Amino acid sequence: MVVIPGSPLDEKCRADGLKCMSFDKNKFSVDFREGVQTQKWQVVHLHSTQDLRLIWPTLLKAKLKKLSLPKIILQTHILISHSKKDPMHFLQYLVVDEMWCSSEPAKKMLEKFIPIAKEKIKVIRYGRKIENTLSSFLPRSEARKQLGIASDAIAVGLVSRIDPQKGIKEFLEGAIPLIKEKRNLNLIFIGGKTKDDPKAWSYAEEIEKFYKSLPNDLAQRIHFKGELKESFRYMPALDLYALPSYKECFALSLLEAQLAGLPVIGTDSGGTPDVVIEGKTGYLFKPRDYKSAGDALQRALSSQQLWHDFGDRAKARIADEFNFEKISTQIIASYEEAKRY
Repeated sequence: MVVIPGSPLDEKCRADGLKCMSFDKNKFSVDFREGVQTQKWQVVHLHSTQDLRLIWPTLLKAKLKKLSLPKIILQTHILISHSKKDPMHFLQYLVVDEMWCSSEPAKKMLEKFIPIAKEKIKVIRYGRKIENTLSSFLPRSEARKQLGIASDAIAVGLVSRIDPQKGIKEFLEGAIPLIKEKRNLNLIFIGGKTKDDPKAWSYAEEIEKFYKSLPNDLAQRIHFKGELKESFRYMPALDLYALPSYKECFALSLLEAQLAGLPVIGTDSGGTPDVVIEGKTGYLFKPRDYKSAGDALQRALSSQQLWHDFGDRAKARIADEFNFEKISTQIIASYEEAKRY
């Protein structure tokens, strides 16, 4: 099996006795062709269509020669929102045996836009090692101290790189009226600019300009903390977590926030509705809509008596349905099927 050296999947596969190999990326297509010709592969798990483009000609030729082929799994980590049913993509996807995605909304989009039979598309969720994550959280008082949050403040947090697709400015705009109204409401932004992306830098400058235009009494309750190592450890400092991304395929921060017992305010798009249950573990709002974001935050702030129940319900669901140990077992089971393939 070809995996990224040192990755969680690598560690799990080796612990379960599955043989794993890695390659120099510059030699990948050559080494792969040799592997197919000698029929030494059972499973090849790809994580991008770029990888598929490197190997599909070799696989198609081998398929035509009726050689014994490895099981090809292509996993997508982004939302596909445009058709790939042209002849060239049809030939590429012809060699794919299974396609994995992280959420039901992502699966529906793949069914619509990718030339692969529906039964070949599987939802394999992302997960977290529950006990490891829980034990890594900082105590609430310590996390607040390090972030500079007053003990009596209501803290709404976002952990995200500053990027135009993340919806940070709209959420900020939607929250301003509530910050004016509630003197103890604070917004905490953790994350830096996307490197080597001029659009992200321009977007960050736009947000900074907006922030500097605010009256001082508002600005001092909006905190931009920049990048923090292992930022998820600070989740217990928050009271609510927000994810205003336009079309997040799957946000691991949602798992971390809910394991910390936080209700979530998130966009009703991408994979977020798969993780956040409206009215049960959080509130959803329209992407790209500052008014809808503000309304969702208002609903959350108006139902403070439910936060504990929301948090407990979210924590239990994440621990049950998004447990990395369970998910990795599901992945290994799929690999084991290759022995009968």
